[in-house]
Amino acid sequence: MSEAKKKILFTKFLSDHRRALLEQKIDVTEVKALEPVTLPLTDAPAEKEWILVSSPHAIEAVQELIENGWGHDAQWGCVGFRSRDKISQLGLEARIKADNAKELVGKLPEAGNALYLCGKDRTSTIEDYMGENDWDLSIVETYWTQATHPKVDFNAYDAVVFFSPRNVDSVLRHNDWPTDKTALAIGPTTAQSLIDHGIEPAIVPDSPDVLLLIQHYLEYTENGTSK
Repeated sequence: MSEAKKKILFTKFLSDHRRALLEQKIDVTEVKALEPVTLPLTDAPAEKEWILVSSPHAIEAVQELIENGWGHDAQWGCVGFRSRDKISQLGLEARIKADNAKELVGKLPEAGNALYLCGKDRTSTIEDYMGENDWDLSIVETYWTQATHPKVDFNAYDAVVFFSPRNVDSVLRHNDWPTDKTALAIGPTTAQSLIDHGIEPAIVPDSPDVLLLIQHYLEYTENGTSK
């Protein structure tokens, strides 16, 4: 008799493709911890040599502008596969593709000018890099995220996956964390947020990929270690 699939709670909605892949190995439940609020731009920002985005929500705010030709002469730098897929759907190609903001700035030249389309709540990685180097940076906030503070029964799951510091704050606001529950963090900043809440994450993957995270978790549960 085969062993029952692990029940894992994901604290954001996954793409259909990733959910389908994960459901081959685990029992997937999703809850929305953050609700994005997009701020559409009616006036086109001045184009720069580079346009940098770290979320598909930022692209949604300028989608109509892109469809009318804006941004086609710029070089695009994207964080995350969803951002890359979004601009690809709009007929653009990312010059720089990165898994996180640190990787993105590591691929940028040391001088230039850029337009940064971003959320109100963001890390300072890109702005710090620009300030430390010879860059002219314009920032346009195109969305913000509202915490939903969902009510969750953690005891119904074998593990819970967290995706960002604000994601952690939203989920834990009205829910007590069981001492024996397994927390999984998508990356180091999320892991640190969990630690600040008194929770030690069991797995933090080298790359912020939920498929890799779950692979490591299953290895961990099977033999006590992960690669």
